[in-house]
Amino acid sequence: MNNVYRAQLVIAASCLISAGHARVGSADSAEWSLDSASGDYVIERLVDGQLQTARFTPSTYVTPRIAVRIDTVDADFSYVYEIANGSDSRQPIRTCRFVVASQALISATPPEWIPSATPTSNAVAWVKLDRGGALGIAPGDAQDGFALRASSLPGVSEARCRGRIAAAGVPIWLSLNERRQLEQLVAKDFVSLSVIAPVIAVAGSDLASLLGRVRSHYATHLETLPPANRQTIINAIVRIESTIRKQVYEMARADIRRLTPTFEGATQDAWTSQVLTALGVCLEYVSDRLEAEKPRE
Repeated sequence: MNNVYRAQLVIAASCLISAGHARVGSADSAEWSLDSASGDYVIERLVDGQLQTARFTPSTYVTPRIAVRIDTVDADFSYVYEIANGSDSRQPIRTCRFVVASQALISATPPEWIPSATPTSNAVAWVKLDRGGALGIAPGDAQDGFALRASSLPGVSEARCRGRIAAAGVPIWLSLNERRQLEQLVAKDFVSLSVIAPVIAVAGSDLASLLGRVRSHYATHLETLPPANRQTIINAIVRIESTIRKQVYEMARADIRRLTPTFEGATQDAWTSQVLTALGVCLEYVSDRLEAEKPRE
């Protein structure tokens, strides 16, 4: 499965966090606690002698898994995604945001979802509309039909997914500092996981340099392979780079043809299999460019 990192919802050290039931806050400051039964953050304070209580429900009780199929479309690549939510999740997935290359475009969106792109931060996202039947990707379900189109090669990037929670306002009795602490919670309120996405730009690079960038990128993302297997792949790509620099293009293409079939069945780990498939797409792109650019007799 994708490497999943559940964002830690950290409150500033000045706030006391205690598991279980919250202690009542004073009139001077709110008391924060984590309700171990519901997973909610509870905020309490005495206001004019009356106990005021608010809850913040994290949207991190989801277990996303993302699979991708990469196809070539003219001179671009099509990235078609399926997003699944684990059966152990407590919330439906409502939003997913990918970090991508700046020129990536959203090319498909499932019904009752809306696309969103932020060019300045190299991010694209899909958000489930509130109307319609399902409230998102329910636990144990999956949704396909998310797609990107880009000229960039595939690499390992980050996705951030959030579950659906009930909208809640900010209590008016929170101090400015406490509001900022709540904003910190919201800013980190997501589940982060690795995803294959268009992140390796191809423009402005000779083929040997491009292959070197591909090698450097993937060298850190094959950690589940046995070290000897991982090093064999890296060494083979280094040799291909050298052959390209010598302009022995047919030999380089032959080396790529020998290398890529070894990726199939190299691992039983689904995520590492996705990484190897994406690396194979990069190598095939280089091979095709070599064929197009080789000197003609």
